[in-house]
Amino acid sequence: MLKERLPTKSNLAIRGIISSEARLCVAGCGHVEDTTHLFLSYPTFGAIWPLVRAWLGFDGADSQVISDHFLHLLIVHVV
Repeated sequence: MLKERLPTKSNLAIRGIISSEARLCVAGCGHVEDTTHLFLSYPTFGAIWPLVRAWLGFDGADSQVISDHFLHLLIVHVV
């Protein structure tokens, strides 16, 4: 996920496996399906992050950058 190598539609289109027109999110929301969209900005999955933070007892703002989420969780785990 951090290296943006998941087989999202965006990555599949970049590799020529699917057409550029087919790279929109399968949910029909109109956004390009990439890692950031799937894990952070898509309403269903993006809503999970505040729950994870609450479960870990960590306060913080939600970032729209995957690496920032990783660093936040890493810091919570170390502390």
